[in-house]
Amino acid sequence: MPKPLKIFLYSLLVLFLLSLLALFSFSYWYVSEFTKAAGITNNDLKQLLLATKNTQFEDFNFLVLGLDSRPGEKTLLTDTIILGMARPSRGKISFLSLPRDLWISDLATKINALYYYGKKTNAADPTYLIKENVRAITGEEINYSILLNFDKISELIDLLGGVEVEVIEAFEDNTYPLDDGSGQTTTIRFEKGKQLMNGEKALQYIRSRKSANPDEGNDLARNRRQLEVVEAVLAKVSSFSLLKEPAFSGQLYRFYNNLEKDLPAPVLLRLGEAYLRNKISFEFLSLPAEFLTTPPVSKYGLWVFEPKAGNWEEIREWVEGEDTN
Repeated sequence: MPKPLKIFLYSLLVLFLLSLLALFSFSYWYVSEFTKAAGITNNDLKQLLLATKNTQFEDFNFLVLGLDSRPGEKTLLTDTIILGMARPSRGKISFLSLPRDLWISDLATKINALYYYGKKTNAADPTYLIKENVRAITGEEINYSILLNFDKISELIDLLGGVEVEVIEAFEDNTYPLDDGSGQTTTIRFEKGKQLMNGEKALQYIRSRKSANPDEGNDLARNRRQLEVVEAVLAKVSSFSLLKEPAFSGQLYRFYNNLEKDLPAPVLLRLGEAYLRNKISFEFLSLPAEFLTTPPVSKYGLWVFEPKAGNWEEIREWVEGEDTN
């Protein structure tokens, strides 16, 4: 064999071996960093990856429930109710925010109290009642749920290093409740424009509903702001190069693993994988105000929303139309 050819083949062999060594070193480093941050073992990770690979990638619906409980409060109100409609078959996930003040006439209560009553009547499946009624309202069968206490939302946003939110209109809330259990209030303000919010600021943004500004001091505006923060969180997560940041990926997994939910991690990972490959896009929807009416407070003793048509049929038809677009 000619000497130049020997040198070329030897160089290729060395390059191949170095590449294998680099790949092995990267894999070892990635797995080590991820498992340490996630609080799992190598075997746990192996089982997770195997389960993800074997997960059927089918259409499904899930609820994201934000539990707004402050010190001294005895009730567990889900003041954020978002229906996620995952449609990998059509390459999209739609998020529909439902007002917390929807009146459920059969149960004589608002929709945001259904988790509380579900927990009292069926501790093994406390989301059953709200799942049943969201299905009745939207016509969509609910397969899974994720429950986040509002302080968990703040924790996630701080984990991400804050999120960038576009404030559509400046507003001020002079009666924002303090979180110290005192029952006292404070004043919060938001200026118009794009701004970086930490966990505490974002929490104020999605909790506020008492502004004197009529465009912002209502439940529908609050729903819109909640979707804005969800969109900002998803954008921030997708901006990270998860392949290059195993510790951050592990922290996200640990965060999710510690939540109260019945949406399996492998299903969520399949969605995330599809999104990172640009095979899925996000869509954010709010229930149109023209479908709802606010009866006099004297009717139920509460300020509520009712379907203007007298039943949920009009809303179900609208959801079906949005889902099939």
